[in-house]
Amino acid sequence: MTEKTCTKCSGLKALSDFPKRKSSADGRRNECTACTRASKLEWDSQNRDKIRTYHIRWSTREGGNYKEVVRRANKSSYQRNPEMHKEYYRIWYRNNKDKAAIASKEWRERIGREYFRTKRAENSENINARNRLNYKADPGKNQAKTRAYQAKKSQALPLWVGDVELDKIKEFYRIAAVLSKVTGMRYHVDHYYPLNGTTVSGLHVPENLQIIPAATNLSKRNKHPDDFEVLENT
Repeated sequence: MTEKTCTKCSGLKALSDFPKRKSSADGRRNECTACTRASKLEWDSQNRDKIRTYHIRWSTREGGNYKEVVRRANKSSYQRNPEMHKEYYRIWYRNNKDKAAIASKEWRERIGREYFRTKRAENSENINARNRLNYKADPGKNQAKTRAYQAKKSQALPLWVGDVELDKIKEFYRIAAVLSKVTGMRYHVDHYYPLNGTTVSGLHVPENLQIIPAATNLSKRNKHPDDFEVLENT
């Protein structure tokens, strides 16, 4: 017999696709390798506490440090079969999203910021090059993103601003970028009522935006529109 049917997936497969088992008549398990692996991953993901308790007892009996023993074993196992480990973690995450969110938050608070700061320092040239390419591809979009971030910081972007309003805001910045390129003169997207006005502050919404020459915007600064018009006429 060179083939047999898997009792789990009902697929007809070659004997070589079944794990070995000496006690069986044909020397193979009844579940194929793929189903056996999936079952093990599913069970492992749902019984991590049991596995951890077993590992602690084993490492203590062997006279080793639990975390170090498990770290070495996991590293060795991952190198032998990285796809199996990735599938295991996908299954575990699907069944333990709340735990994963808590663990991720704890990791970020403990070492996350320093980790990403170090990674950014090590790859600053690649990151800067990618950012420059993204900016050149769509400068208006990036300017809109920057202004939205600045507006959020100053609490000028209302909670009721949705995707439609955000698309309108992006369009202002795209038009300003096109005008600057076509005319050779820089144009800015200005807030008619400035976000940080001296007497009254406006919002980062489409109704409060206008496209004006950069020189006019820089001279306007944070002045109220009426005050700026008075100064222009004097």
